[in-house]
Amino acid sequence: MPWMSDQTTVKATAISLIYSSADFPQIITRCAHEVLHGFT
Repeated sequence: MPWMSDQTTVKATAISLIYSSADFPQIITRCAHEVLHGFT
């Protein structure tokens, strides 16, 4: 059944999005540090 694999893909995408959003503040902070170090 194709919809089963689609459901699995949706779940995997949702999980990866959740992990990405969890890492998002760290990524922003890291980018901010890089920018600040670049200017100083």
